[in-house]
Amino acid sequence: LRKLEAWINTFTPLLTYLFQCNTDVTSLRSGTAIKAVISYVSDYVTKPALKTHVIFEAIRSVFERNVKLLSSGETRKEKARKLIAKIVNVLGVKMEIGSPFIYSYLLGIPDHYTNKKFVVCFWQNYVSYIRKAWNHDDTHIASEKVLIRKHKGSLIGVSVVEDYAYRPDELTCLSLYDWICLSEKISLIHAQMKKNLSGMTYLYQDETPVAPDDTNDDITDSLAKEFSNAFRELGDIIEAFQPRKPDPESLKGSYSFQKEHPLSSTHHVVCRGILKAYVPNFVGSVLPRHDHGDNEYY
Repeated sequence: LRKLEAWINTFTPLLTYLFQCNTDVTSLRSGTAIKAVISYVSDYVTKPALKTHVIFEAIRSVFERNVKLLSSGETRKEKARKLIAKIVNVLGVKMEIGSPFIYSYLLGIPDHYTNKKFVVCFWQNYVSYIRKAWNHDDTHIASEKVLIRKHKGSLIGVSVVEDYAYRPDELTCLSLYDWICLSEKISLIHAQMKKNLSGMTYLYQDETPVAPDDTNDDITDSLAKEFSNAFRELGDIIEAFQPRKPDPESLKGSYSFQKEHPLSSTHHVVCRGILKAYVPNFVGSVLPRHDHGDNEYY
């Protein structure tokens, strides 16, 4: 589409309604335009990193062109700041990356902003752990990668699956999805761990049944109240045995792993609230579906 107004960008009402924001949309109606966009995107996606010798050559050229700066009377901090700026500019030109992006990386400024935090979950590790309990074929069982750590003078393998399998007793009510969203494993020194364990308190509230009101002389009303209280108590008993989804806010705090966990003496679990829950990012193979692929595996 030809732009007939220099100060107004082309817009589409449907896309504006869907995105609820400003959009810059171009209509690709020719094969040449489509190929040009694909080539442009592919060049940036597959852009290789600079060779090591190219990086060092760029740094050396900056030092050679700024001999007077190195021998000037400015402070070392000011010299280093100017040299870093010049090196970043040279590398930015060679890598075809904008200077704002490079400086944001050096200053630790995030490259994107979201209202949620994400956590990576390799879902196949959990499936493989469960399938080992049955005599199934090894077609869908993926090899699990564990983290080797030195613990008490020996090397042990630490797996995220064991974190959930040997999770604290207080968090056994959490499903795997809720565990990924709300829990975090943190290391503690022994002093901090003892302090946290001693500070844990558990509150229990005893429920006393309501006694029937016998002040009414009317026998009919008295029997009706007795039956009402009996049915209420029966309903409370039935409700107590019903599985309930725990309130994440009531589980906030720190808990210790079960003794079977290899890092139970040096690590603990912190349960976040629902407002600070992470969003799982399931990686690995494609998630199985009930309407496509291996239905038995699903």
